[in-house]
Amino acid sequence: NCENILIEDTHFEYGPFWNLNPLYCKNMVIRNIEVVSRGRKGSMRNGDGIALSSCNNVLIQGCTLNTGDDCIVIKSGRDTDGIRLGIPSEKIVIKDCICLEGHGGVVIGSETSGVIRDVYVESCVFRGTSRGIRFKTARTRGAYVKNIYFRNIDMEDISSEAILINMLRYTPRYPSFPVSTITPRYHNINIENVRARNVTKYGIRLTGLPEMPMKKIRLSNIDISSKLGLQAMDADDVLIEGLVLETEDSNAAEIDNCKNLVIRDSEFISGNGEQPRCDNCKGFQLINSTFTTKK
Repeated sequence: NCENILIEDTHFEYGPFWNLNPLYCKNMVIRNIEVVSRGRKGSMRNGDGIALSSCNNVLIQGCTLNTGDDCIVIKSGRDTDGIRLGIPSEKIVIKDCICLEGHGGVVIGSETSGVIRDVYVESCVFRGTSRGIRFKTARTRGAYVKNIYFRNIDMEDISSEAILINMLRYTPRYPSFPVSTITPRYHNINIENVRARNVTKYGIRLTGLPEMPMKKIRLSNIDISSKLGLQAMDADDVLIEGLVLETEDSNAAEIDNCKNLVIRDSEFISGNGEQPRCDNCKGFQLINSTFTTKK
C-alpha cells in the first residue's frame, strides 16, 4: 500500500524467500539494481528476485538478476483470497534486464487470481534460466491474464522450455473441470522477435485447459534451436508466423485439441522433416511453411 517509490542502484543478496516483494503498490520504479540468490553461497529455494504482487504502474529497467527461483515475476493474489480482493497487477513495463539462471526469466503467475493485464516486456536477455518466457496458473486461480506483450528477447542455455504458456498445474488434463469463478482465463498474449539457442526441452509449449482454452495467442519472428519442437494443446485462435524452429527431435510440431491455429511463413527443421501431427483440431491451417530434415 505504498505510492511513488524509487529503488535504484542497490544490491540485494540471499533474501530467505522472495527478495523484493512490493505488495499493493502504485507508481514504482525499480532501476539498475542487482539481485543475487544463487551463486557462491548456494541457491535459495523460493529465492525470487523481484516479485510484484497486485501492483499498478511499474517500471523495472536495467536490472541484473541471478536467483534461486524466478528472476522477475508478476503475481496478483492466490485462489479465493485473491479473487475476493480483486486487486490486479497492471500497467507494468520491464525492459533492458539481464536474467542469469533462475527458474524463469520473466514470469507471469502462478498467483493470478486478482487479474494480470497490460504488461510489456522488451529488450531482455536470459542466460541459463530454466525457462525463458513463462506463464503459469492453475484451475483454482480464477480471474484472467490478458494483454501481455514480449518483444526483442534473447535467450541461451535454457534447461527446459524457451516459451512456456501453461494453464494446467497441479491437476491432470482430464477429466475437465466445470467452468466457474475459479477457472483461469488467458487472452491476448503476444510474443515477437525472440532468439533462443541451446534449449534443452521444448522450443514452444502451449498448454491450455480443455474446459477453457487459451485464446488469441500471437507468436511472430521467433528463431529457436531446441531439442523438442512446438507443442500446443487446448488453444483457440493461435497465429504463429515467421517462426524458424530447428529441433533434434523427429517431430517438429504436435498439436492437440486446438481451434483456429494458423502456422504461416515458417520453417521447421527436424529429425525427419514431417509436418505437424494435429489431433482433434478444427480450423488448422498451414500456409507457406516448410518442413525439412535436419542434416
